[in-house]
Amino acid sequence: MEFDQFSLARDYFYLAALFLGAGIGCILNRFRKKSTGRSRNWAITAGLCFFSGTLAALTMAIIHSNGLILLETSLYPYLGFLTAILILAFRFPRVAGFPAILVTGVFLVWISYGYLRFPVINDSGRLRVTKEGNGLVHIIPILNSTEKALPVFSFKPEGNEQVLEFRAFSFTFSKVLPVVGGLNCGDIAEIRCEEELLYKDPRFSNGLFPRLYPGSDNILSNTRIFSSQEIPAKLELRKLKPGEGLTVFFDGMEITFR
Repeated sequence: MEFDQFSLARDYFYLAALFLGAGIGCILNRFRKKSTGRSRNWAITAGLCFFSGTLAALTMAIIHSNGLILLETSLYPYLGFLTAILILAFRFPRVAGFPAILVTGVFLVWISYGYLRFPVINDSGRLRVTKEGNGLVHIIPILNSTEKALPVFSFKPEGNEQVLEFRAFSFTFSKVLPVVGGLNCGDIAEIRCEEELLYKDPRFSNGLFPRLYPGSDNILSNTRIFSSQEIPAKLELRKLKPGEGLTVFFDGMEITFR
């Protein structure tokens, strides 16, 4: 089910589940054998505060979706999982709380470093390919998502019959995931000419996981929460007239030149 502001409503819905789990975990601490009267009072107070947060987040989710978020049944298994994790984390902070925080932190760093540093795919140009009158070809990257200009690559082809081979990747996360769900990120990874590497986006040079992008990350791609796609394209240099240039567009499905 799709509706306006789905991502925002979904994130508030997940936030409500987190607050609910934290509140239940605090209330359960009320019944610990070694708890004192003061600790029991604090547990109840904290639990009521979290329940208030649950109500506020749920209200925001309903407002932003006109109530339709409640009919999104695909979210309920994940809501239940988040609630259970938070209950365990607050009820058994040493046994479950610390490992949950550690695993979540590692996962967020992995996702952010591996994929979220790439821009969301839209209809803006990615590269500019120009040719001078003397035949020198320039590959000019357009400002990336960090607004830092990447280096310009130049070369002189041996003839007009040569072909530039482009290779791009797109990464899509399932809409059920919080924050990143529904995002389609990616960019042009490299350009070759006669098997010679002319251009490579430095963001695809992953020293920690060398096969992360070429292998489409087999761990995630075998699940329903993530999908990746490799898109090739070719540009015949004879179509590039001296003194002119073409902008390279990437929409996640194909690479076009205009």
